[in-house]
Amino acid sequence: MGVVCGAVTTGPWRWVRPAGSATPPLAPRIGWGADPRTTLTISWATDRPVRDPGVDIGVDDSFGRVLAADTRTVPGWPVNYHRVTVDGLEAGRIYRYRIRHDGAATPARTVHTAPAAPEAFTFAAYGDQGTTDGAERVAGVLAGAAPAFTFCLGDLCYADPSGGVLPGGRVDHAVWDRWLAMVSQATAASAAVLPAVGNHEIETGMGPWGYDGFLARIALPGNGLAGLPTTWSARWGNVALVAADANDVSREITRNNGVGGGGQHGWLERTLAGLRADPAVDWIVVGFHHCAYCTNTLHGSDGGVRRWVPLFDRYGVDLVINGHNHCYERTHPLRAGVPVAEVASGATWGAANGVTYLCAGGGGGQTYPMSAAPMSTVTIDGGLRVPEPAPWSAARYNDHSLLLVDVEPGQGAGGGATSLTVRAVSAAGAEFDRLTLLRRTDRRGAADPAAA
Repeated sequence: MGVVCGAVTTGPWRWVRPAGSATPPLAPRIGWGADPRTTLTISWATDRPVRDPGVDIGVDDSFGRVLAADTRTVPGWPVNYHRVTVDGLEAGRIYRYRIRHDGAATPARTVHTAPAAPEAFTFAAYGDQGTTDGAERVAGVLAGAAPAFTFCLGDLCYADPSGGVLPGGRVDHAVWDRWLAMVSQATAASAAVLPAVGNHEIETGMGPWGYDGFLARIALPGNGLAGLPTTWSARWGNVALVAADANDVSREITRNNGVGGGGQHGWLERTLAGLRADPAVDWIVVGFHHCAYCTNTLHGSDGGVRRWVPLFDRYGVDLVINGHNHCYERTHPLRAGVPVAEVASGATWGAANGVTYLCAGGGGGQTYPMSAAPMSTVTIDGGLRVPEPAPWSAARYNDHSLLLVDVEPGQGAGGGATSLTVRAVSAAGAEFDRLTLLRRTDRRGAADPAAA
């Protein structure tokens, strides 16, 4: 499935070259601005500098707008990474766009802005992908599902296996380009792939925090904590997404502790409070890399990110999705880390009664061992790993997988019951776990805290 930089793409991205040009656009992909109803980003790469990179975009093949690209590079690598921010769009509209440089353009491709009002849709989520055979299989399932967007929970490609921590670490930049090509061919050329950072986005030699290579390649909404561009939030329909930077607080991997300057907890609280007070938001999904609750034996649970748990309880977060452990695990709904009920696979549950935590780290990396019985270790200050029982563990799967999340809005102008169904799907496309959350909602006011 992957296409390496320097190869000429085929199919709908066939490059019609002018005389003298040998540089096709590589890995075209969509991102979001702070409001995906009105603002999108379009990114791509070229294996050398090109003349006048830009995008034509409009509601049909007459386009109507021509926008110049911003181009970025990373030290020691010849690939150029281009991006265009397109604002002033209409909500719920299909647009046509094409990439151009060196006097030639691609065929047109379509992209959707976020809807103006709630509607049914599916999004995907996973972390820890890489460019393995397993990653290719997960990408194939993703392509078949055609989600509205994909939420990636960090450790995207492992270009620096050391995570910027071990002596002798180095970045294999070609791995980044293989990963970008893989996700572009799966869905990203038409539907956004939105990451939270993992520890492997910390890369040797890529700036003081190791994020410079990631930020050169990945366009994020740009509305997070000032000075910490890896954080962001955005809304699609009645679902709000929040991406936090767990490297800032992790007790297991402390290389980037303090990257948020002490401000991330306050930013999270302000963001969650604003979203829960927003009458357009029914569902709040928070994503970050290190697991708050997981029984996997390699990384287990991280006491640093558990410091955010009271915020998730206070503001009625519905799902917290993590990666880092290369497996799948779902908790029962929790309050203060304690199960409020046992919720079996296939069950339906009132969303306001507890927070469900999901480890979705099966995106393609080598799987990690799990304890025979649901036991966990939690890493606390000083890196000490403390054993703990795990009565919160509801479902586990130790192979490559991803989440597909189906959202159904409330019915009618006065609201109704909205549902969010989490489907855990293997790399072969087989569903192995399911949970449906229900929430009563009133479009004339804030989400009802009572369960449906």
